[in-house]
Amino acid sequence: MSQVPLLLRVREALEKRCGISPGQRLLLAVSGGSDSIAMLHLLLELVPKIHLELEVGHFDHRLQKSSTGDREFVERLAKEHGVPTHVGEWADPTPSEEAARTARYAFLLGVAEERQCAAVVLGHHLEDRLETLFLRLGRGSGLRGLAGLRWRRPDRVAIVRPLLGCQHAELEGWLEDRALPWRHDPSNDDLRFARNRLRHVMLPALEDLGPGWRKRAQESLEDLGAAWDWMQAQASEVASRTDTSGALGRDDLKELPDLLLRTVLQSWLEDRGIKNLRREHLEEVAHLARNGHNGQMSMLPGAVRCHVEANRLVLAIAQVPETT
Repeated sequence: MSQVPLLLRVREALEKRCGISPGQRLLLAVSGGSDSIAMLHLLLELVPKIHLELEVGHFDHRLQKSSTGDREFVERLAKEHGVPTHVGEWADPTPSEEAARTARYAFLLGVAEERQCAAVVLGHHLEDRLETLFLRLGRGSGLRGLAGLRWRRPDRVAIVRPLLGCQHAELEGWLEDRALPWRHDPSNDDLRFARNRLRHVMLPALEDLGPGWRKRAQESLEDLGAAWDWMQAQASEVASRTDTSGALGRDDLKELPDLLLRTVLQSWLEDRGIKNLRREHLEEVAHLARNGHNGQMSMLPGAVRCHVEANRLVLAIAQVPETT
């Protein structure tokens, strides 16, 4: 672990990595677990030093019997420190990690917009970053996914993660040294979930790589993130060269390396509202860009058709045959 005091590292991360400036209002997501509670206490110390405004957001997923106690704990703690608190509740809980994440983020971003916050602060740490990397590897993620969790991610309101350079053990140790309590979520011990198996089985096994492997892995993730940022900047510039109808000329695409071509096409398609793109979609459109003949087409999510027309890639909504 780093010899630099935790508070100084988090302050530097907030200002340099996360782009937080004096005078801004932040919404901190607090579940009641050790990571978000550590982030809360660290921010409480930093707020007067860098002149920030802090509010707390807590989302009750209603999936555990202990969730009411978690909510009460967070509300009580925030009240003790005079921090405004916003509580949301999942109206239709389902045992799906992805659905829970979607509901939680929707709540947090909605509150942050309403309260005119500059950013939503999350308590993700280094192990969260590593777990996300392995999960995305298993799902066949591209370079963007392999870059993993980022210090700052643009959204309706920016999402920032000042603890990405910190380890879970040092956050709990910091709380224990100060006798600061937190809540334990029993679902984090359930090995039916892939992330928990990574946390409790795979990451401990990687200790055989020797001391400092987490730091080396973090440096590699930073390099991946920088590579993606460069690639995305190049791709966005090419993808912006559309005609007045939004069609993309093929002359700029044919000689691009495969990875850059797929990134250009992903940027072009996502800018036009096409989501849930898989690698096979991008490879099909890449084939059209390089070798497609006039009229050749590929179907994309949302009943969108991409076809070749006059040496351009053109998008159109596919016609659904009428039923009689």
